[in-house]
Amino acid sequence: MKPRVLIALLAKDFRLHGLPVLLLVGALLAACAAATLFAPSRDAVPGFAFNMNMLAPLLLSEWLIARERAKRSFAWLRSLPVDDRTVVVGKFLYAAVVSVVLWTTSSSLFAPGLWSPWSTGLVLQCSLLVLGALLVSARWRTSWRYAPMAAMGVFAGPILVFLALMGEDAARRAAVVALWKAPYGPPLAAAGLLLAYLATIWWTVRWVERADTCQLVD
Repeated sequence: MKPRVLIALLAKDFRLHGLPVLLLVGALLAACAAATLFAPSRDAVPGFAFNMNMLAPLLLSEWLIARERAKRSFAWLRSLPVDDRTVVVGKFLYAAVVSVVLWTTSSSLFAPGLWSPWSTGLVLQCSLLVLGALLVSARWRTSWRYAPMAAMGVFAGPILVFLALMGEDAARRAAVVALWKAPYGPPLAAAGLLLAYLATIWWTVRWVERADTCQLVD
């Protein structure tokens, strides 16, 4: 993977999608500002800010993958001396940069409590990276009709199973709270999420490298 080629691909994506992304970031920040001013309770603002950040990767995957599949851009890229790994990593890197910028800005401005301690904000950022990676991967692997549902199912599935196992058991809930408050709890959670993020990228790279060109376009 050549860094110059990766930078060129990132510059191409910024040219194509830079304005919509900037408008999206501005709109989501404006929505968070409005929630801060008009929400019945300030306690609702952090959750609202996180939900707004979950919307961004959904739209990014549409612009970065679905639209380029429809325009057959990936077939054109395969006619150039550009390896598939660089193309895939460029898409994930672009989505990751937007996610980090948006989450850091929105949470710092409108929900700074999520960074106290700092590890809480880090874990939430890692979860957003995983969601974005799943959406990008699903847009490549499945039909545009089912990609968001597939990604959200994979993302929410372990959480729902965990909550179901917790049930009404107060002892289990207390143990989970104690684990989270332990010094190693949040860093361990962030490390696990980053591992899932990297695994999603690796799995997608492997699939794209083996896929026929017809599988990469609509």
